[in-house]
Amino acid sequence: MALRESNANTLEMEKCCHFEHCDAPKCPADVLYRIRVFYPGEPICKARKPYRLRTWGHLLGHGLFPKELAGILRHYGTWDNFVIEKGWKYGLRPEGA
Repeated sequence: MALRESNANTLEMEKCCHFEHCDAPKCPADVLYRIRVFYPGEPICKARKPYRLRTWGHLLGHGLFPKELAGILRHYGTWDNFVIEKGWKYGLRPEGA
């Protein structure tokens, strides 16, 4: 399935408390994050990591920047191991997903 612009994607990004004043070309809540273009010197997301995890932990990239997610996966092995070790009530994938 090809990823594309959608209202659901825009609604996820609008959940951010910085959305109205954000000039960042790449949003961690955007399903198209990896294909968006970023040029040096452009603004970056101002949302703090705990806020992004709480708000978008259920998304594919969990609201994290690629380097953040890679570090978590390198250290914990899987996203579910990370969530369990942190004792979070959110972020676990449902059984069978």
